[in-house]
Amino acid sequence: MQQSSFPIGAWVYRDLNQVTKETIDEWRECGLTLTFSPDFKLSRNHDKKKMLEIMDYCYESGIKLIICDDRSHWRGAAKDPEGYRKAFQEAYNDFGKHKATWGFHVGDEPFMQHVDDVVMAYKIQLEVAPELVPFVNYLPLWEPSIDEIADAIFPNIEMKNMCYDYYAQMVKGNSPDGYFTQLRRFKEHADK
Repeated sequence: MQQSSFPIGAWVYRDLNQVTKETIDEWRECGLTLTFSPDFKLSRNHDKKKMLEIMDYCYESGIKLIICDDRSHWRGAAKDPEGYRKAFQEAYNDFGKHKATWGFHVGDEPFMQHVDDVVMAYKIQLEVAPELVPFVNYLPLWEPSIDEIADAIFPNIEMKNMCYDYYAQMVKGNSPDGYFTQLRRFKEHADK
């Protein structure tokens, strides 16, 4: 597998049972090289063997994955760090050493009430799997602002990447100015 120097990804939240080889062929045809795995949830009795088959096919197709495993989500990590560590270790043992794995999804768009959980989950993921990239997607708008979230989270963890989503520029009549304003703010935080 050859990985491009500039990964191309997309938000492809899909249940494990919805993803087939044909789905992955579509991802490859779109030029994706780094994207979300299907959602893997033990609570839904998802089949580990099927997940590994999908991961094998992604690897053969030149696609690295951010593993979306319910056991890696930040939920409750600060209140029960050892419980989170145990759950994440199991997820890592199942999927973390696969050649298609780029990292694990920590969670999406944290608010201030999630800060402690995000920080703890990120730290534990770095301890258990230092070769991988914990992935959190931040929210540029609404309350709190990225500045508040950044000040609460970024000094407390060694960030390996930064990601955020901003869709307002796609709404008819909206100016793209907000997109570039938020992009500049994220760059400033990345520079810190």
